[in-house]
Amino acid sequence: MTFEQALQQLETLTAKLEKGDVDLAQLNAEIKQAQSLIAFCKEQLGQVKKDVEQLEMPAQL
Repeated sequence: MTFEQALQQLETLTAKLEKGDVDLAQLNAEIKQAQSLIAFCKEQLGQVKKDVEQLEMPAQL
């Protein structure tokens, strides 16, 4: 899964929750899925941040 795919799934879940299209039985599963997607996105962003920081460091000779 890519960051973009995870973000799209989060947007879809958020829209469903905002509309109230989730019954109580589904709510817990939807929240757990959202938490998992958020954790994935945070991990991906953290890796990109590390990569950018490495690029910004002056090359050591």
